[in-house]
Amino acid sequence: MRRFVIAVLMTLNPVFAQAGAITVSGQGAVSAVPDIASISMGVAHEAKTAEDAMDAVARGINDVIASLKAAGVLPEDMQTSQVSLNPVWTYSERSKSSSVTGFAASVNLQVKLRDLDRMGEVLTQVVSVGGNQFRGVSLGVEDTSAMEIEARALAVADAMDKARQLAAAAGLQIVDVVSISEGGVQAYPVARLAADMAMASESMEIAAGETSVTQSVTMVFETE
Repeated sequence: MRRFVIAVLMTLNPVFAQAGAITVSGQGAVSAVPDIASISMGVAHEAKTAEDAMDAVARGINDVIASLKAAGVLPEDMQTSQVSLNPVWTYSERSKSSSVTGFAASVNLQVKLRDLDRMGEVLTQVVSVGGNQFRGVSLGVEDTSAMEIEARALAVADAMDKARQLAAAAGLQIVDVVSISEGGVQAYPVARLAADMAMASESMEIAAGETSVTQSVTMVFETE
């Protein structure tokens, strides 16, 4: 996995001074090319009866799951997240009232795709077997633990560098670290695809972009 390291110096971070101490905040960020896609897809149909609508959806989602398995998607990477059945109401100008004229059924499936190079091919295949609901695709890094460790180290280095600059400007010297607190980790998947992107008739190229993990810390330094 290709990785890119970004050290971010937050010049607008709060800096506080007190007797014999300097408090600063630091931030670090690490970016990497995504290695997994989370896809929300499914099947929806309308029919005159509830039974016909559900039957059509059942056949469609079974074909979608079979297609995904044939593409190498593992069973544990597929999860049914929603099944719905609702009446379809139609308003009549003649009678000035609404009545049930059919039923709409749908099934939603959450899928993890680990081979991003085949994403366009897989999505096009899903459409060809009856998949007609796509609620979005998000790209990310499955295991960000190593990125978090590196971002944390960068955040500490950032805070220490700013503390040394401030101490030097004030004619002081850093003696020791009094305390350090973590501000939390945030992950930002850069690439996100539109919900209807999979409706193309041909396989499409997927722009993976990058995913960024940021970490922040606040440190107090003793000075003299």
